[in-house]
Amino acid sequence: MTETIILACWSCGTKQGVEVSQKPYFAYELALIARDVGWVGVLDPAHSRSLVFCSDECLQKQLKKDGTIRKYAKR
Repeated sequence: MTETIILACWSCGTKQGVEVSQKPYFAYELALIARDVGWVGVLDPAHSRSLVFCSDECLQKQLKKDGTIRKYAKR
């Protein structure tokens, strides 16, 4: 039995449906699912969250000078 989840890029909002055997329960599971489909999955311990990006470019856009991810998305 598979379920479909929708990954949405935190930076640009691009969406992609992904079939998984079970819905992710932990944040690291979401990051691994994103990596499995060619997206970038990131754990952000500074803000206690897991983020997905459609590309490295979208991730780089959201990094601050000190290398951490912004609290709110820069559009």
